[in-house]
Amino acid sequence: MNRELFLRMLGNVSNMPETQWLQLVPFTAQLLELAAAGDRPAFAKAVGGSLPDSWPSHGVRFHQLPLQIAALREDPEGLPWHGRLIVVSDNGTPSLAGVINLKGPPDERGLVEIGYEVVPEFRRRGVASAAARALLRWCFEQPGVTAVRARTLKGNTVSQHMLKRLGFARIGPERDPELGEMIAWEYRPMPSSPSAKS
Repeated sequence: MNRELFLRMLGNVSNMPETQWLQLVPFTAQLLELAAAGDRPAFAKAVGGSLPDSWPSHGVRFHQLPLQIAALREDPEGLPWHGRLIVVSDNGTPSLAGVINLKGPPDERGLVEIGYEVVPEFRRRGVASAAARALLRWCFEQPGVTAVRARTLKGNTVSQHMLKRLGFARIGPERDPELGEMIAWEYRPMPSSPSAKS
C-alpha cells in the first residue's frame, strides 16, 4: 500500500478544524528501518519535515520500533493498524511532533488500543488531542471496531485529563510488568458522536 492511498484511508484530517496544522503520516517499513538505524537526515527527508533533538525517545527506539518492525514483517498489509507519525506545521515548517499508534487490528470483541507520545518541544499545545481525535475518527470508520482503549501511567494526570476531554471513560486499574501501575480507559461513541459511523 503506497503512502498516498494510506493517507486517503486516514481521511483528510486538515478538513477538521482542530487539525488544520496536523498530519498523520504512516510509519512505513522504510521509515521504521531508517529510524531504527539512527539515520536522522534520511528519515527527515523521507518524512518531509525537521526532527526535534529529543526524538526518538527511549520508548520509541527500544519498544515501539522493534515491535512494529516485527509486526509489519509478519503482516505487511497490517500497516493501517500500527503507527503514524504526527507531523505539525510549526510556523509554516513541517516538524515531527511525536507518534500515535494502534496496537494491532480489532480483536474478536472489536476492541483496538491506541498509544501516543508527543516530544517535549510540542507538549501542551493540543497536539496529542488533535492526533487522537483524528485517529478515533478513522477507527470508527473501519468495519468491526466497537471501542478504542488506552492506558496511562497512574501518575500521568495530563494524559488522563486529555482522555477524559475526548470522551474516554476510566474502566479500571491495570498492572504492566514493565511500566507498573496503569489506568485503563475506553471510548465507545454515542450515535450522535462525530466519531460514530454514519
